[in-house]
Amino acid sequence: MTEPEVPPPSTSRTSLLALLSLSPSSSLYSSILASLSSTPDAPPTPSTISSYPDSVYYNYHALGLSIQLSPTPGSTYKPPRLASASRADLEEDQLGVTQVDVYNHDEGAKEAAGAKEGKKPKPSPFAAFPAFPVSLPIPSLSTTTTSSSTTSSSATSPSTAFPLTPKTTGKDLVLALGEPSRKGGGAGSMGIWCEWVVKNDAKGESVGVMVEFASAGLQAWDKGGESVWRVVSLFAVEEGGGQ
Repeated sequence: MTEPEVPPPSTSRTSLLALLSLSPSSSLYSSILASLSSTPDAPPTPSTISSYPDSVYYNYHALGLSIQLSPTPGSTYKPPRLASASRADLEEDQLGVTQVDVYNHDEGAKEAAGAKEGKKPKPSPFAAFPAFPVSLPIPSLSTTTTSSSTTSSSATSPSTAFPLTPKTTGKDLVLALGEPSRKGGGAGSMGIWCEWVVKNDAKGESVGVMVEFASAGLQAWDKGGESVWRVVSLFAVEEGGGQ
C-alpha cells in the first residue's frame, strides 16, 4: 500500500471546532466537510461507520478524519450495535459531534509509537489530511502565566489559535498550550499522550485537545519534546470537566 503524500500547509487555517455538537444531517456539517474535499460540490460520505449504543464513528478515510457522534443531551435515542453500519441505520437528527480526530502522515509520525522493534506499523487506512494548518484553541497571552520552565493555562481563559502542521512537535504544543492537564502512555509500545482543556471563544464553551505522539518505549518522555504528533483529537467537554 502506497503511503499518501502529505499536502503542503496552506496560507489559511482550518478550524474543525465548528463541527462539535453539529448533527451529521445538518447543512453546516456537510458544508464544512465539503470545504475540505477536492470535490466541494459533492460532500464526502463516510468510508466506514461503526455504531454502538453510546456512540457512533464516521470515518472519512479520504479526508484523514474520524468523527465521533453521541446522542444529543436529553435524547433517549440509542444507536444500534453494528460493526458496519450505514447512515440509513441511524437517526442522525438525534446525534451530535462529540470528537474529531485528525491523523498525521508525516515521516516523523510513523516512528516507534504502536510498533515493536523490528516490526513496521500497519499502514493506516486514512489518507493525509488535506487542509493544514489546523487551528487549535490556545489560552490568550493575557491570561497565560509563563515561567522559565512551565506555562500554566486555565480552561476558562479566552483563546487564540495555534497553527498545527504535520511537523508540529511536543515542545511546540507545550509552549503554545502550556503544561497539559493530563498525560500518560509511554510504557511498552504505547505512545505518549497529552491533554489540554481550553475555552473555545467561538461558542463560549470549553473544548479538549488530546494529542498522541510518535514516542514510545524506553525514554519515551525524554524524547517526547522532539516527537511529532500522530493523532490530534478535539472533543466537547461537559460541565464539570468530563468528556
